[in-house]
Amino acid sequence: MTARDRIPFVAHQVEARLRSPLAGFAEVQSHTEERRDPLTGRAAIVGHNLSGKRGVLYSETDEALLAALAARTAEGCFFCPGRVETVTPRYPADVLAGDGRLRAGGSLLFPNLFPLTEYHAVIALGERHFRPLDEFPAELLAEGLGLAVRFIGEIARGPHAPACWAICANYLPPGGASIIHPHLQVLGSPRPLTTPAIELERARAYRAAHGACYFDDLVAVERERGERLIAEHGPVTWLAAFAPRGNTELLGICAGAAHPTTLTPDHVAGLAAGLAQGLRAYGALRYSTFNLCVYGAPLGADEEAFRVYASLVSRQSVVESYRCDDYFLQKMLGTEIVVDSPEHVAGLVRAAGG
Repeated sequence: MTARDRIPFVAHQVEARLRSPLAGFAEVQSHTEERRDPLTGRAAIVGHNLSGKRGVLYSETDEALLAALAARTAEGCFFCPGRVETVTPRYPADVLAGDGRLRAGGSLLFPNLFPLTEYHAVIALGERHFRPLDEFPAELLAEGLGLAVRFIGEIARGPHAPACWAICANYLPPGGASIIHPHLQVLGSPRPLTTPAIELERARAYRAAHGACYFDDLVAVERERGERLIAEHGPVTWLAAFAPRGNTELLGICAGAAHPTTLTPDHVAGLAAGLAQGLRAYGALRYSTFNLCVYGAPLGADEEAFRVYASLVSRQSVVESYRCDDYFLQKMLGTEIVVDSPEHVAGLVRAAGG
């Protein structure tokens, strides 16, 4: 059995009939396609009938509004030069030696002031407060990703290092960011969050059934088919996802690397090059926001079952009166965040009576 035989690209054609006012109430057929992710079976609908609604579903950026937002938020930005060194927190010396931060070029890593996991770092990405999507150079992205990999490596050498890591990003408020300045986030947790856990389980089952790595097979098949292959940047292969988890999803699969600690400088460069390319394309579509996640198997997991990979999606653009509460935890990792505990919420509802 070949890799092509092992990986099903399942797509179901769907036709809906209606009498449309756009056609004088004549009967028309509307066509969509239901696709399934080859690893998890997660569904995605490709709306071939939605080309006329593109501007409604994914608006082009309001450039004047975005420029005003960038200008208004620059003065008090915590991540800009002159403030980032004085107002951001530091790790304790027993966690990170030196001054409790890591630096590379114009980028700085420090702990999140409001951590969601035991290890939750932020990387202020460069000194520039705002960047259009076509102005994220590969060098800057490699600088930030390299800091993330270095931080994970530092923590992983400790005696109580969490097994699971993700490098993530929200950009601009519609992508879930509370700060305009470009930044990455690094999360370390003892257990994989929802989406990585499901994918790890399915990847291990795939290896047990076929004696092969799903991600290696996927790359081989996509290379052969050529329909969704985008680029090979060193050891990183970039694809358009068959069944996207978000608008314009791109995948960057790292050959031979199962966990972020096994990423080499060539992997980092390949990830950065593909991300820069993808963001340029998003910019050409006049989009302005994105989510990113890079993750792999837990430390000590079967290195032949999983590969580190990046998922990049565009989000709603900056337009007037838009606010998003869906960002990388929900969108990419399948995990919700709440402010109040369920127990507290139950108490509030009970007190409200009936």
